Amino acid sequence: GELPLALQAKLLHFLENGSYRAVGASVASSSDVRVVAATNRDLADDVQSGRFREDLFYRLNVITLDIPALRERGEDVLLLAQHFSRRQAVEEGVEPIRFLPDSVQALARHRWPGNVRELKNLIERLT
Repeated sequence: GELPLALQAKLLHFLENGSYRAVGASVASSSDVRVVAATNRDLADDVQSGRFREDLFYRLNVITLDIPALRERGEDVLLLAQHFSRRQAVEEGVEPIRFLPDSVQALARHRWPGNVRELKNLIERLT
């Protein structure tokens, strides 16, 4: 969504042909890759407003997975917090966080504007 149109054209060319020219190179190279792309923007709106190339949109939009924001998945907040806490505890050789009822309620009430990254960062600081 935020990739300049000129770079969108280059990305589309690479996806269509598998060839690219590295900066400073005199010959093109090729690569056979699969691309997984993610965005938090509505690319269909960006196509309509001219901020995103329609041909690139359809080239990338083969399989779409819509994942709701963390604030819309309240039941996942505690599970993710526990997961991040256990993982961080193993890395640091400490006990994972015990989530008391008040902290569980606070986690559920928070809007999580930074989504899962915000939760992960919080748990890492607390562990």
